[in-house]
Amino acid sequence: MALELRMNLFRSIVLIAIMVGLSVVPVLSHNFVTDIFNSPQIQENLKNNPLGREGFNAIFSNYTFYSYAEWYGGNYNLLSIIAAIVISFPIFAREKERKTIYLISGRRTRWEIFSSKVISGYILTAITVVTGGLFYYLFSRIMGFSLNLNMVLIWTLRVTAGSLLFFQIGAYTSMIFSGQVKPILLDIAIYAGLITAGVFKQTKFLDFLEYMTGQDVLTNQSIGITFLILLMISLVIFALQYLHFRNSEL
Repeated sequence: MALELRMNLFRSIVLIAIMVGLSVVPVLSHNFVTDIFNSPQIQENLKNNPLGREGFNAIFSNYTFYSYAEWYGGNYNLLSIIAAIVISFPIFAREKERKTIYLISGRRTRWEIFSSKVISGYILTAITVVTGGLFYYLFSRIMGFSLNLNMVLIWTLRVTAGSLLFFQIGAYTSMIFSGQVKPILLDIAIYAGLITAGVFKQTKFLDFLEYMTGQDVLTNQSIGITFLILLMISLVIFALQYLHFRNSEL
């Protein structure tokens, strides 16, 4: 597992740097955007906006709500899924593409190969996502903004659970292809498909993005059963993937 962590460490470091860099933007721009919003011209134009002045006032006057709208319910969610896909797509496909999987299989059991790759990916994905969630909170406090820590922890845990699910999906697609291009394209297609499914009432239950950063956190301040649902689905895919890997020809 240590070798797998080292092989993917640079990728994770780059993703963390991107996550941290982008998390700074909404914090630094809060006062600037608020001043623009409060200008007479903007206030006049908001009269006919469906959200209205009250809606926008609620966003900008409440920093916790602003943080959800601008980070935890938006870019943070998207970046975490991208990080999961980027970390997962090469873990098996790279070995098949380079034919090194045959060398590995001669020295280790199927379980050792599988667990070291997938669990190390879990670790790197979780570290990347948790860093993005907590850094935003710490930087906000440094800049003098008050932010509800309990809600930050809930958002971070739920997004991490969702990211691990997308990592697990990516690990599976990586295993069934011998090249690195097809897995990432399929991962993107799955992500787009889930977003599309979430639009329709009949398939709304597939809206995993809502499970990750639902608005219910703003009202209930509870991690909810969705956190467990995301983890359970990941575990089921983990088990199915291992059975597939154990019984397949390399």
